[in-house]
Amino acid sequence: MNRTFSALLPLLACFAAAAAPTGRIFVSNERSDTISVIDAKTLKPVDEIDVGKRPRGIGLSPDGGRLYVAVSEE
Repeated sequence: MNRTFSALLPLLACFAAAAAPTGRIFVSNERSDTISVIDAKTLKPVDEIDVGKRPRGIGLSPDGGRLYVAVSEE
């Protein structure tokens, strides 16, 4: 596990309850232009999604079926 991810674990734990309906936590990564998908129970990364330049905000639909991502053009 890398140092940056380890430092984020306490923060991710705070969001685990919000992610409970899907069992996943979504984290935007501006520098790598991706969204990390974290298993809410284990807090381990399970996937990474390429989304475009500088994802800055994310939102999950109420039913958990869609993830909306705000990206920058610059």
